[in-house]
Amino acid sequence: MKKVIMTAMVCIAISTATQAQFKVGILAGGNLSTQKRNDLSTSSLFTKHAYRGFHAGLVAEVPLTKNLYIQPQLLYAKKGVNFKDQPAGMDRKLTLNTIEMPIVLLHKTEVPFGKIIAGAGPVISYGFNGKLNESGNIQKIYDEGTKQWRRWDLGAMVKAGVEFNNGLTLTANYQKGYKDLNKSTSSVKSRAFTVSVGYLIDWKKLTNRG
Repeated sequence: MKKVIMTAMVCIAISTATQAQFKVGILAGGNLSTQKRNDLSTSSLFTKHAYRGFHAGLVAEVPLTKNLYIQPQLLYAKKGVNFKDQPAGMDRKLTLNTIEMPIVLLHKTEVPFGKIIAGAGPVISYGFNGKLNESGNIQKIYDEGTKQWRRWDLGAMVKAGVEFNNGLTLTANYQKGYKDLNKSTSSVKSRAFTVSVGYLIDWKKLTNRG
């Protein structure tokens, strides 16, 4: 997985270096995240089980054709899930701190106020810190003593939104993980709905300001 990330980052760097009109920017917003588990009946993003977090980071954008763009992102994301363990009835909250790298293929359609955007692509995630709160009993899930949770996740993202003429972007995103994050008998896969606000600027304009 580490080799995949390094290869992707090298490809992105080479592509951006050879493009005359690529853009860079920032991205931030809110998350509703949960997990699909085979030992619990509820995994909806729009119930009390969803964890409210946030994300923030950097974004680049490289034109491929007139309407197609590749958009790599490097984000910090705070995710998790709230659930009640049945039949034990124990309230539990799982909190995850992750580094994520979505690589999204975007299509843009011009409109008078900017562009309508839609796209999809893979997401590589790494959990560098996390904890499980079981009715006040806190356990660090990535400790060497537990080794119950996997740090790496591979998923997919779809997004849609608008890019205004001034460079401001507003998007809604749905992210689905495909790896089982738990090493026990339970199958645990991540889900997240996010809303993002970003700002993109042409790299030439940014460097010419200096």
